[in-house]
Amino acid sequence: MTTTDLDHSHLRIRKATKEDTPLILEFIKAIADYEKLAHQVTATEETLNESLFQDPPAAEISFAYVGDQAVGYAVYFHNFSTFEGKRGLYLEDIFIKPEFRGKGIGKTLLKHLAQLALERRCARFEW
Repeated sequence: MTTTDLDHSHLRIRKATKEDTPLILEFIKAIADYEKLAHQVTATEETLNESLFQDPPAAEISFAYVGDQAVGYAVYFHNFSTFEGKRGLYLEDIFIKPEFRGKGIGKTLLKHLAQLALERRCARFEW
């Protein structure tokens, strides 16, 4: 599949829900494998549920889907600028499955997060 093979009308971004916890852990392990840090992953479905689906959540996750397949994700959370007196949006991780790289999916996820930062009136968006 080349860049032109991906019809972006079939690409959608959606926020993770508690039911996605196994998928979240799958992506965490995939990025850890990619970075050759799999031995450092101690997250479990239980710890992810406790951290991500409490009020307030420690972080948020958005998935990129092509059709019914999750092909990428982004983990992000709010930080705070004391000088500006506003929160910011910080991107912790972004990961696209290797077979879907080079097709603009990561760029679409970044644009989604930038739009989210604007909607939330964040002072900045950092990675």
